[in-house]
Amino acid sequence: MKHGENFILGEYVIIKKPDLVEVGDNVRISDFCRISSACDIGSDCEIACGTYISGGDGENTRSKWEVIPAWRPVSKFGSVPTTM
Repeated sequence: MKHGENFILGEYVIIKKPDLVEVGDNVRISDFCRISSACDIGSDCEIACGTYISGGDGENTRSKWEVIPAWRPVSKFGSVPTTM
């Protein structure tokens, strides 16, 4: 698994195919996460506790599972907007 600077890996994290996972700078993968497919995790983000990322098993699906930080305002009521 390739990762950038300031990478934090939580406890009990399972990464089934580490050779197909790339992680940017300032990233935390929290406790009890599981990644079982190819994925690129962008910089400056956190994969929340207990997250399960699944999908394809090779390079063909990599672009479908890019995880990038989403700039979303916190919303007290209703749904959280996905774009700003």
